[in-house]
Amino acid sequence: MNVRDRSPQTPVKLILNASPDAELLKNRAQMLNDAGYYTSSAQTSDEVVQLAAQMHCDVALICHSFDDDQQVRIQQRLREISPHIMVLLVKQEMDGNHRFLVSRIREALRSSA
Repeated sequence: MNVRDRSPQTPVKLILNASPDAELLKNRAQMLNDAGYYTSSAQTSDEVVQLAAQMHCDVALICHSFDDDQQVRIQQRLREISPHIMVLLVKQEMDGNHRFLVSRIREALRSSA
């Protein structure tokens, strides 16, 4: 997406896309980019925390491919270093339903505005 294509009233939204599965990460990033979002992707919990500390991400998508303990630790660390970030856990059934995932992100962003 070209930044010049966005209206001045539409703020750029950055989504932190996290998954240890490279294929899921790539597909989700493409889907999010197609929906008009910018993404930054991470494959490890350490990368998630590092990127969140470096950038102002609006939403963090934490993939089901992280085990439950990792998901909890990532959420805790994100809340510590970036309390403003919205954390959404992506369930396996969401991966096949891009419209649902995008609508969930839009809903979360509207509720935080």
